[in-house]
Amino acid sequence: MVINGVRNSIKDVSTYVQGNTVEDIKEKYELDNIAKLCFNENPYAPYSICKKAIMDNMDSFNCYPDADYIKLKEKIAKKYDFTSSNIALGHGIVGLLETLSKMFLEKGDQVIIPQSTFGLYEDLSKIMGAEIVKSDLKKGKIDVKNLVNSITSKTKVIWISNPNNPTGTIINDKDFQYLLANLPEDVWLIFDEAYYEFAAGPEYPASMEAIRNGANIILTRTFSKAYGMAGLRLGYAIANEEVIEIINRVSQPFNSNRAGLKAAMAILENSQEAEDAIKKINESKKFMKSELEKRNLEVFPSYTNFIFFKTPYSAKKIAEKMMKDGVM
Repeated sequence: MVINGVRNSIKDVSTYVQGNTVEDIKEKYELDNIAKLCFNENPYAPYSICKKAIMDNMDSFNCYPDADYIKLKEKIAKKYDFTSSNIALGHGIVGLLETLSKMFLEKGDQVIIPQSTFGLYEDLSKIMGAEIVKSDLKKGKIDVKNLVNSITSKTKVIWISNPNNPTGTIINDKDFQYLLANLPEDVWLIFDEAYYEFAAGPEYPASMEAIRNGANIILTRTFSKAYGMAGLRLGYAIANEEVIEIINRVSQPFNSNRAGLKAAMAILENSQEAEDAIKKINESKKFMKSELEKRNLEVFPSYTNFIFFKTPYSAKKIAEKMMKDGVM
């Protein structure tokens, strides 16, 4: 059936396919237990401190999150040495990316997206009528020279996932500085750092310093991965005050929920459980990388909570075999 009146730009956007649920796989293969890895969720969460914060505040969930909304922005700002006017909240990173696409993109604009990355960047850009320009990776890494060479007079936004999903690799600080130095004044870099907590270290780019120096960059981060709150849908953006003011103008009012806010404030006050989980995940990654390399498979360096590797076999067939063994 054709639905009249729908914007033409939406017709080329594919519906997000969630895939099989845990219940589907259990029933199909007659399994009792499933190891769910497919959404890069945190198996060590929810943390006890987050559960307690939610349970202690159940009686307030009939009200909109007014004071909590402000308090969390203040906590995030303090953690990274900003002010609350540099912070915006959203329903996960996805909610913020949607707001940013509305904020920047119009029909006829160009966006640059790495060839293999988070698919939502392309979908959101298409919805707004933007033209998609793909930039090739180099050995599984985002190639900043290719990005710069792809910039035209019509370019408005460069979408970057750092660490990159799905390859797990990063743009290091040297490449990041090259990108900033060659970024035109009217082009914005949206830097999605969903996996930042697994990547922090000397190689990681000084993305926050770039904001302090006035660069055209907006950072997005999430409580879904390292903090184990994927089901609570809470993310945040860091940018200069003028950008945050416009984000707040475009986004929904009260665009986060009380349960997520309470849990986030609790884990920021005492992050020990999250730090322990990150350590366990990184140790597991090392083990998995070693085992894959023993089988002569090429494994990309991972700065996330997952591993990307090359195999001579069909990925579809491997996934099917793993599901039969109870691994999604």
